[in-house]
Amino acid sequence: MGEGQQKGIPVIGFGQLGRSLRIVSMAAARKALRDLPGLVQAGPVLIMKSGHPVMAVLSTDHFEGMLETIEILSDQTFCRRLRESIEQARAGRTKSLDGG
Repeated sequence: MGEGQQKGIPVIGFGQLGRSLRIVSMAAARKALRDLPGLVQAGPVLIMKSGHPVMAVLSTDHFEGMLETIEILSDQTFCRRLRESIEQARAGRTKSLDGG
């Protein structure tokens, strides 16, 4: 299968995320609808119509991961503690887990 075609769907480009975001035309996506579930396992697909993005299609695993990330990042207490932990680690203020 050539670089511009995956799972029967002609890929017309790659997004800013590199190969993890494929760009396909609406016509190609419509023709190869039953191949989309396999294609999105490797990453989201941006569908274009008349040169403009009209939808993104992603796997349920990717979707659930995004929802989980949004939930975590919306927890202000967690984010504050994470920032503090990162600052402590950068400053060398760490504790050994092996007790030594």
